[in-house]
Amino acid sequence: MYCLVKLRIQVDELFFVLYLIIMKVLSTREVAERLNVSVRRVHHFIEQGRLPAIKIGRDYIIQEKDLRLVAVRTNGRPKKETAK
Repeated sequence: MYCLVKLRIQVDELFFVLYLIIMKVLSTREVAERLNVSVRRVHHFIEQGRLPAIKIGRDYIIQEKDLRLVAVRTNGRPKKETAK
């Protein structure tokens, strides 16, 4: 039984590596550099659900194609409505 478990882990790791290569994934640091924001801001996008990510251990990976979901954004707070 130990050998079967070990073999399954090796197969899963191999599949995982192939899966990451095909998906073109980025780390939170790489996403932050591309979007010109902080890593904390990337984590905030993930927590809000605006940026889909896969958690691996304590880190996240993000598909490159999902960057378009947060690429168009405005800086700062929304303007207050003026009283009429």
